[in-house]
Amino acid sequence: MLQTKIRDFTNDEEVRVLVRAFEEATILPSQFHHCAHIAVALTYLAEAPLDDATVRMRQMLQKFTQRHGVNVY
Repeated sequence: MLQTKIRDFTNDEEVRVLVRAFEEATILPSQFHHCAHIAVALTYLAEAPLDDATVRMRQMLQKFTQRHGVNVY
C-alpha cells in the first residue's frame, strides 16, 4: 500500500497524490483520516458543481470501502 502524506499539504501535487491513492484504494483505511477525507472532498468541489462532487465522493467512498472490505453502513 502507498504511504501517503495526508496532513500539512505543501502543494497541489501532494493533494493530487492523495486523491489518486484514495480513488485507486492504494491508501489504507487507517490512513484515510478526517483531514484526508476533507482534502478529497474539497478537490472534488473545486472540479465540479456540488451535486456532481457529492455523487463522486459517495461513489468513490463506496468503491474504497468495498475494495478494503470495510462495512460502514
